[in-house]
Amino acid sequence: MKQLKELLSEFENNLKEQHAPILSKLSPGISLEKIENIFKQNGIENNSLKELYHWRDGISYNSGWTVGEFDFFSFGILMSLEDMVKHQSILSIPTDTQSKLLLPVFATGGGDYILFNVDNNSKDYNRLLLYAPMLVLSKTPMPIYDTLESFFETINECYKVGAYKFNEAGRLDVDYELEQEVSKQINPNAEYWNG
Repeated sequence: MKQLKELLSEFENNLKEQHAPILSKLSPGISLEKIENIFKQNGIENNSLKELYHWRDGISYNSGWTVGEFDFFSFGILMSLEDMVKHQSILSIPTDTQSKLLLPVFATGGGDYILFNVDNNSKDYNRLLLYAPMLVLSKTPMPIYDTLESFFETINECYKVGAYKFNEAGRLDVDYELEQEVSKQINPNAEYWNG
C-alpha cells in the first residue's frame, strides 16, 4: 500500500482534475508543532492523523457550509482539527472502547461521523468506524475503512473508476454500487462493506 503522503497528493490531484469546489474550502495544513500541542492536550497520539492535518486542516463548521455542499466522498467532509476535538468531547458513543479515543475526523453535517480509532489497546486501533445510528440502525460504530491509508486509497480509486464525480453544479455524484465494489476490495476487514 502507498504511504499516506503519496495518497493525499493523489487525492488532491483528483480534486483538481474534477474541478471540485471543496478544494478551495479546505484550509491549509497546520504546523506539526501546533498539531502536537493539540494532541498532547487531548491525549492523542497518532502519526497518520498528524500527517493528515499537516496536509490540510479540513473545513470548519464556521465556514457556513450546508449538508452535501462540499462532500468529497459519500460520507461528507474532513473536519477541521479544532472541530474534531470539539465534537469528540461532546459525542457520547456506547462502545467497548472509550469514546474519548474515537475521533470524529469526517462528518456528514447531519450527525453522522467517520471516527478514527486511536486507542492502541483496541481491536479496531487505526481503523475508521462509521457512527450513523439511523443508517446502520445501531449506536455502535461499525468498521468502514481498514486504515486511514486504505480510506484514501479507496477514495482515489473511486474517482479513478468514476464512482465519484462532480456534476455541473459542483456537487458530488456517487455510483453507490461501484463505490461498494471498490470499498469492499480495498477494505476486506470493514464490516460496513462486507457485512
